[in-house]
Amino acid sequence: MDILYTHQLNGNLAYLPRLFTHIKQISTQLTHKPLLLDLGGACAPTEWHCEVTEGRSALIVLDAMGYHAVTITDTLTSASYDKLKDQVAMALVDETSTPIVMGALLSCSPRLIPDAPMLKICLTPADKTGVVDDWLYLSAIASDEIGIVQFDEGIIQHRIEKIPTKTPPNATISGVVDFVLAEARYYQSKK
Repeated sequence: MDILYTHQLNGNLAYLPRLFTHIKQISTQLTHKPLLLDLGGACAPTEWHCEVTEGRSALIVLDAMGYHAVTITDTLTSASYDKLKDQVAMALVDETSTPIVMGALLSCSPRLIPDAPMLKICLTPADKTGVVDDWLYLSAIASDEIGIVQFDEGIIQHRIEKIPTKTPPNATISGVVDFVLAEARYYQSKK
């Protein structure tokens, strides 16, 4: 299984179109279509659009980028979660979520799950990438990095890449960002 993951994007929407270009470039080099995950911190309350949308702005863009699951701990209130959950295809995961199956078992709270013959991935950032008690933990990374994990028959290959500064933005995701910012401005004008 191939996994690409991000962490602490901090609501930097201008960065996401370049990130998506790099994700697509990495994906072409992998054997399998990767599971795309975010370990949390997608929105930051210091970003105006995150505040106005109650943390939903960056998550909407990540959904458009094809993320499979994102950690929403400390990002969404329960009211904001209720507004977003039926609007996105990706899984919104926190400590109280039931483990989700997407080719692997995903959870923020590793639990003993008997007879789960699949890879189990903890979506809470760890000190280092590795398997502990049948759970794959992913190391915390910086906002301008992407984690790349290849897991095959118990062997883990892990590397972290910085997004090259000259990476061109993806036009489609740039359009999504423009739309999300326009919606955030609209919400802001109504308050």
